Amino acid sequence: MDEKAVTVLPVRQLCSIALMSALMCLLGPLSIPIGLVPISLMTLIIYLTLYVLGMKMGTISCIIYLLLGFVGVPVLPDIPEERQSCLAQQADIWSGTYF
Repeated sequence: MDEKAVTVLPVRQLCSIALMSALMCLLGPLSIPIGLVPISLMTLIIYLTLYVLGMKMGTISCIIYLLLGFVGVPVLPDIPEERQSCLAQQADIWSGTYF
């Protein structure tokens, strides 16, 4: 009974992933209006996440952010909140807007 429980990711890495996902949720909708095309802070946060966490954990953090948006949490920018309430509506918006 002295065996340690084997976890896939240690607690420190899980907290880092959750922290960067939360940072994406907070700073993702913000942008800096420079000229005609505003600069989104999401690009900066994604690069920062990949630099700090590495490729594997950074990708997991970005996937968590996208899953939060698909479930209905209003974290995705430029989409009205009334359209973010249902998973099916999210899939329609993403497929129509980005593909």
